[in-house]
Amino acid sequence: MESSRYASSIFGKEEHTIRSTSSSETCHSNTQGYHTTQGENITIHEQELIKPNEFSSFDVGFFAGKVVESDSVFFQEQFKEVSSYDKHFKNELLKDLPDVTKVSNEDIIANQRKIEEEIDLLLEYM
Repeated sequence: MESSRYASSIFGKEEHTIRSTSSSETCHSNTQGYHTTQGENITIHEQELIKPNEFSSFDVGFFAGKVVESDSVFFQEQFKEVSSYDKHFKNELLKDLPDVTKVSNEDIIANQRKIEEEIDLLLEYM
């Protein structure tokens, strides 16, 4: 849920302005005559562009994006698999992802060490 809140914060919020007005007129029977009262209430409500719980309902291939320096700052799109429009598509470079449900604690620790070593190597070149 934490990652959903973070993703939602990246997209930001939009403001909704609600404006209501009222007016009443009172007629006094004595010499005061008519009295008019008018009022206006403006409420600004912020709402997340994408709520955190919406991210968990995204289907595989669903993409949400934010465009900078554009009037149309936000979009959502469901991408199709390449095989859905190219029946002969085969990419030998695509590898099957490992089954992460069969990862042991030792695998996680070894992967963490590998990542740290790669980071150290990168930092040496900076």
